[in-house]
Amino acid sequence: MIKIFRKIRYNLMEQNKTGKYLKYAIGEIVLVVIGILIALSINNWNEERKTKADEIKILTNIKKALVSDLDNQFTGHFESVRDKIKSATFIISHMENNLPYNDSLGVDFNVLTGGGSLNWTPQLTAYKRLEAKGIDIIKNDSLLEALLDIYNLDYHLIQNSFDNYLRNIHDYGRPLARKKFKGSWSDVLDAPLLTPLNYELLIEDVELHNIIRTLSQNGFEIEKRMLNAKASVEHVIKMIDEELQKRN
Repeated sequence: MIKIFRKIRYNLMEQNKTGKYLKYAIGEIVLVVIGILIALSINNWNEERKTKADEIKILTNIKKALVSDLDNQFTGHFESVRDKIKSATFIISHMENNLPYNDSLGVDFNVLTGGGSLNWTPQLTAYKRLEAKGIDIIKNDSLLEALLDIYNLDYHLIQNSFDNYLRNIHDYGRPLARKKFKGSWSDVLDAPLLTPLNYELLIEDVELHNIIRTLSQNGFEIEKRMLNAKASVEHVIKMIDEELQKRN
């Protein structure tokens, strides 16, 4: 088309028809501008389509990660934390009522001071990819805000609670177990129950009571934060499902 305009322009110049030449020159310019605008429009459309595809992929992967967290992090840790709370409650009640030692109490001592099962490792790869792409790729502001709250607030609070519990076990619970219970430390780690060196003295041990209550409070804190986070995760999964339905 441009070649045709150019040929007409040359003919008009040779025929000294300046007015018509200007019209055709303007027409040629307009055609070029239209071509550029069309090219930009196509490019923008392609970019929008690519961005939409990236958003769908990221949301799909984040949903998979959150579902995995529900199955592998929340479910298992709820059981473990509640076992520890139950053990702490049982020990406190048993000792405050001056009940005699039994093997069940020894098992609860072991459950309470064992922290190996508390390892908060949520799936973060999909969210980190979102950060790398730029969080603005998520067009739904409410969904984006909810995602940011989960990964930058809820999960961090849970991690802090886990860290507090494990720190109290390592700094106070286990050192006390070494002093107050039978067996070497390696035996204590592997033992199904902990047997006190002197249960009568242990009942009156203020330090032990304080540690048990602290671990119990840590456990309740973990449970509360996990319940809040679990509700948020379940809500966000529904939001992602709704968003993906709109996009497809």
